[in-house]
Amino acid sequence: MAGILPVAAAKSYLCRMLCGYSRIITPRPDCYSEGSDISLTGTLLRITWPGPPNYESVEQGDEPETYWALKSDKPVCANDAPDWGDEKLLQLTVDPAMYKTHRNLIDQHVRVSGTLLYAETGHHHTPMMIGVGTLAAEPE
Repeated sequence: MAGILPVAAAKSYLCRMLCGYSRIITPRPDCYSEGSDISLTGTLLRITWPGPPNYESVEQGDEPETYWALKSDKPVCANDAPDWGDEKLLQLTVDPAMYKTHRNLIDQHVRVSGTLLYAETGHHHTPMMIGVGTLAAEPE
């Protein structure tokens, strides 16, 4: 997908290109890869991030974009994931109906299962995301 990268991602990419830096890393077998099935526990959050036109500040006029995210109990290790942002915060892509049926879980401890995705556009506000299959309350 083509699109605008978040500022941190764009700066990281630009530095790697200008500095001639390329990561040559052997994938770790104990880490996830894009497209992997994933199941994590953590706190379900509702977060508003800055969107178009600059993806920098709602206060300075960028459109607010509100999504759900998981603050994972543990950092997520993923091979070839974008190297910016928080390894414990994952934006969630959910079926629109889930916003109504599961809103009672916001700020609660949950288990999220689905597919691991990597950020590709400015609308992706965390380096890793989960395409949600199931979302349920999880005892701590």
